[in-house]
Amino acid sequence: MSHYLDSEKLKERCKDPAFCIACLQLRRDTPVDKHHICAECRKGKDGTPTRLPVVTLKNGKSYFVDRRLRELRNVLAPHDSIDFEDLRDADWKPHPDEIIIVSCPSCGKTLFKGTARQAKGLILYCVDCT
Repeated sequence: MSHYLDSEKLKERCKDPAFCIACLQLRRDTPVDKHHICAECRKGKDGTPTRLPVVTLKNGKSYFVDRRLRELRNVLAPHDSIDFEDLRDADWKPHPDEIIIVSCPSCGKTLFKGTARQAKGLILYCVDCT
């Protein structure tokens, strides 16, 4: 099947409630929701994209969490984005599996490189500067 449909063919196929617009197939074996996305495509099976998680901040706006681009993007206005680095100033805590690097503020020597989970409970100090 061609993965390219003109708008007329797409409108015609969307009349069938079993048609998935993500994989462009009639899905009689898998449930298809009201947005014409089958359950397998909704889960991201076979390389199809999955929906990004959404968080709502104290300002009342909802944002997609895009870990690949390291930013939050407003759900309603995608040009409204917040870089993860900008969040570090406001009580930022890394994801437990995110790699962090701790350096000595005086000499710049790397004291720790690993995940936040590995760093939990460590007391770090620079032997060169103390």
